[in-house]
Amino acid sequence: MQLSSVRSLKEELLSNVEAIAPRLESSMPFAAFTARRAAVTRTLEGIALGIVKVKKGQYRLAVRLQQTGPLASAVAEEIRGKAKGEVDVKFIGSVVKFADQTSAAFYRERRRPLRIGSSIGDVPPQGYKSAGTLGCFVVRRTAPYYYGLLSNNHVIAGENANPVGTPIAQPGTLDGGKFPADEIATLGKKIALKRGINYIDAAVADLWDGVEIDPRRIGNLGNLSGKQSVHNLPEQATVYKVGRTTGQTEGRITSFEIDNLHVEYDMGLLQFDNQIEIEGTGNRPFSDSGDSGSLIVDSHLRAIGLLFAGSDQGGSNGKGLTYANPINTVLDAFQVDLEL
Repeated sequence: MQLSSVRSLKEELLSNVEAIAPRLESSMPFAAFTARRAAVTRTLEGIALGIVKVKKGQYRLAVRLQQTGPLASAVAEEIRGKAKGEVDVKFIGSVVKFADQTSAAFYRERRRPLRIGSSIGDVPPQGYKSAGTLGCFVVRRTAPYYYGLLSNNHVIAGENANPVGTPIAQPGTLDGGKFPADEIATLGKKIALKRGINYIDAAVADLWDGVEIDPRRIGNLGNLSGKQSVHNLPEQATVYKVGRTTGQTEGRITSFEIDNLHVEYDMGLLQFDNQIEIEGTGNRPFSDSGDSGSLIVDSHLRAIGLLFAGSDQGGSNGKGLTYANPINTVLDAFQVDLEL
């Protein structure tokens, strides 16, 4: 299909329950009909739809099942029919935020200068321990041109709970970071996570004056070279990330513009639209818990996404799938650019 055709079909399916639902018998008693329709609606909350690039100019509808059962299968078959078979169906199971786990030693250690991919975390008044990943360094587009670091809301803003000014430590407190000895920044701005549709899970922290940084180096890949739109990448594009838990990994984009993706947070199940999907190459997952906030780059080391969640099922190697916010959407939300 043409890209415009896939987008139109995806919009139609997501905006109209009856467009997806298996046929409901008109002879059903009203109570049974109502119950059946409610079950279909719940099932649709567990089916995310995106776009797969097959080759230049050719695309398919990505169907991602987050639950199983006869009704989910029937809904998937209904979608397959409406797409005339031009679908890529995968079972991904539950998708969860990726924070708070054990990690490879190098990335959870104290790092000065600060490095992309290192362990960071908030130091909230409640005193719980946490750790995620320092994604990258950013600078405001307008005066005052402060320097900051970018990560997820759930990594440094406590899923909306932390006020502006909350201390940020490197390494994160779960990795032994201490306050105030390891404080490097304070929470500057967060995009609130909400019960409606979310597009990003992100927050920016203001760096303390005098904290030394290495803003471009990303693992042993080299130096960041800018940003890139996912739409302009070749099909099944190779990508990389450096994260606090799994370190440097390689993967490939398997779908983009994913809508209706439901992700488990402490605050509940939240919906995300316009997301990127990535699977690991070889026999490794692309990411794991604690890699939240990692910057994802293409083979030219251009930033493409901000990692925030993943599943433990799905992908051609069976190691799960990773989900990321498009980097342009994130940077525009804060009116910042990469520090290069």
